[in-house]
Amino acid sequence: MNKTLKTLIVIVLCAVVTIGICAASIWIYSNFVKVTVTPIIPGYSLTLLAPQTGIIGSSIEFSGRLIKDDVGVGEATIYIYQTDSTGKIIELEPSIAPITTNTDGYFTFSWTPTTIGDFYFKAGYETPD
Repeated sequence: MNKTLKTLIVIVLCAVVTIGICAASIWIYSNFVKVTVTPIIPGYSLTLLAPQTGIIGSSIEFSGRLIKDDVGVGEATIYIYQTDSTGKIIELEPSIAPITTNTDGYFTFSWTPTTIGDFYFKAGYETPD
């Protein structure tokens, strides 16, 4: 092999190694996630349950419970809000009249849809103390 060919091979190998090093330093990012952080009163937990389907014009029964330190909270006011699919409240006024929990912290209410579609709700609470 002549000297020119050897030099050319060395240059090509150096280029390949350099490209390999550069390729190894390319940043690859993962997907991103949304984390919503909300204030919470320590010890309280509020659940809201509903069937996943309903029929237009027919009553849909919701239920839930407010607890504090594993004990039902009675006489608390529950507000039901309609939200978008991400949980953001559509209107600040509750979509359903306020409900009061029973002595064990349970509440129920009915809602009758007047249009077809997907609807999202969440509950908020105001404690009696």
